[in-house]
Amino acid sequence: MKLLMDILELVKDGSLEIGIAKNSINMSRDDIIVDIWDLKLIEKFTKKKDIKNFYKRIEKFAEELNRMKKTLTVKLKGKEIVKIGFNANSKFLNILRIKNIEIIDKIAFFSFIKEWKTK
Repeated sequence: MKLLMDILELVKDGSLEIGIAKNSINMSRDDIIVDIWDLKLIEKFTKKKDIKNFYKRIEKFAEELNRMKKTLTVKLKGKEIVKIGFNANSKFLNILRIKNIEIIDKIAFFSFIKEWKTK
């Protein structure tokens, strides 16, 4: 995760776009947008499909993004499904003491998790 945080700190002004097959990652000073069209991208970053461990890593990542004042938006085929970090605010998840994570489209998000878990 340290390497990723170092990469995020590199973009101070302007923006950077990375295309990986159909998928894209756009980074600017404050925002990172990942648009997933093919779940193989996720599989490269998450070797194990241990959902509980994945959630813990996401919570830690969200805290770090918030500290850096950066927001990660994850899109699935162009549609926003979740925000993580500084601009993420979910009243429901805050009640559960999960901070800095906002599920924008619950149906698409849980469908994405289900599809990813079964791949």
